[in-house]
Amino acid sequence: MFMEKVLLKRKLIIAFAFVGVFSLLLLLLFYRKPVQLEEVILAKVADRDISVAEFIRRAEYTIRPRYCKGNYNVHKKIILNSLIAEKLLAIETEKNDPDVIENERILNYLKGRKEQAMRQYMYYDVAVKKVKLDSSLVRRTFRLAGRRYRIKYFFVDDSAVGSLKKDIATGKASFDSLFQKYSTSKAMYKDSLFFYPFTQDPVAKYFYTTSVKKGEIVGPIKIDGSGSVVIMVEGWRERLAITDTDRLKRQEDVQKWLTDIKAAQIYEGFVKDIMKGKSVHFNSEVFRRVGKLLMPVYFRMKRVEGELFLNATFGKNVEIGDTLLLHFKDKIADLRNEIFFNVDGKEWTVGDFEKELQRHPLVFRKKSISPQEFPEQFKLAVVDMIRDYYLTKEAYRRGYDRVNVVKRVEDMWRDAILAEYGIRKYLRGKGIGLPEKYEERYKIIETYINPYVDSLQKKYDSEISVNLDEFEKIKLTRIDMFVLQFNVPFPVVVPPFPEVTTDYRLDYGRKM
Repeated sequence: MFMEKVLLKRKLIIAFAFVGVFSLLLLLLFYRKPVQLEEVILAKVADRDISVAEFIRRAEYTIRPRYCKGNYNVHKKIILNSLIAEKLLAIETEKNDPDVIENERILNYLKGRKEQAMRQYMYYDVAVKKVKLDSSLVRRTFRLAGRRYRIKYFFVDDSAVGSLKKDIATGKASFDSLFQKYSTSKAMYKDSLFFYPFTQDPVAKYFYTTSVKKGEIVGPIKIDGSGSVVIMVEGWRERLAITDTDRLKRQEDVQKWLTDIKAAQIYEGFVKDIMKGKSVHFNSEVFRRVGKLLMPVYFRMKRVEGELFLNATFGKNVEIGDTLLLHFKDKIADLRNEIFFNVDGKEWTVGDFEKELQRHPLVFRKKSISPQEFPEQFKLAVVDMIRDYYLTKEAYRRGYDRVNVVKRVEDMWRDAILAEYGIRKYLRGKGIGLPEKYEERYKIIETYINPYVDSLQKKYDSEISVNLDEFEKIKLTRIDMFVLQFNVPFPVVVPPFPEVTTDYRLDYGRKM
């Protein structure tokens, strides 16, 4: 009996030890260090740094001022000085005005920026990295990518798709007769279709992965938010890739495009798994009232102007949305504690929705919405926000908030906000502002801001280093670009270019 107790005790000790080790392994797996992407650091500024990729994005993804618009070495040095100065100004603001970054509005904005970057990294990690392209599909798309199709088309309601397919399958119906019978409007449209590697439009997917014939009736193809489309191929012109450069460029574009398509399919399955078993139930009366309050906000603002906080922070067009948002906040005061919707057993009040809205502005699937369509499109936008809420939770679980490129996005926007605040405070101390006209603004930079930035360069001289070898390799475009992402809460990719110095001398710091 005694021996049985001893053996039982040993078994329990072994069992607990196994459970302990197993739990530890699970813990280590759960908190595994996320994979960091390789970055080349161009400059270090105290506890901050600037990567080569960040330098290029800040220079090319927004409009640069005239004094550094080219690819000349002098212009590149001004750009580098400007980005280093932005970091110095951010450091100074953080020291002298620490409460600026503690503002709830700023914190929510930065958190939203970070979480968007986390979801984008998750898309790369769980989808893009797993794509394996079919070589025969690559060859076929490469061959078709030179075609510019002439097409005519009409739209049809989803309810009519079944009978339309039957009519097309007989091979007897003409395109005109199908148009007369099924078109949702009186207009038949004509257009051209060409290969563009930055879209996943379902029509383009079909035409550049499938060989079609002249006169062929294609469709119906489902278009998000617009029913389905039926197309007739009138013909095409062929643009051949003749030179090695043309062929290489087309090959890269085709592989990128097909990778995006395949990755989107993989990610769709991943999202379905995350959202499995979850359903949204709206409080219809509260939904109606909230939608009624939000509708004028939508119809009085353009898509890019939706980044209200960015406009307000950088002193641009504050009047576009602030009064509308304040009006909305005031109007929902008596609704904040009302239940807006229920999802996965959790009740969301209007107040909860309002807070989430600060971190995740609504993204509407359709870019042009009539007042009659708004309630349905508003509901879809809220559903997409809820989906992103759960994807963000999964991104945190995977540790993507600790990934270097995600942290860089958050740091870039935080420092841009701090620097802008710092420079405007400095100018207010001089009794001046930053004018809109280029010539006047340039004079202010030369007269007031340059000396201030020079003083900061001297102050932090020992804490600044530059990788001059990598700097010399960088080539920039002279083309003005303002880059946007689509179907994300924050479409503007980078902050405005920091107009804080016109100095091209690298007479401070040390070589990295």
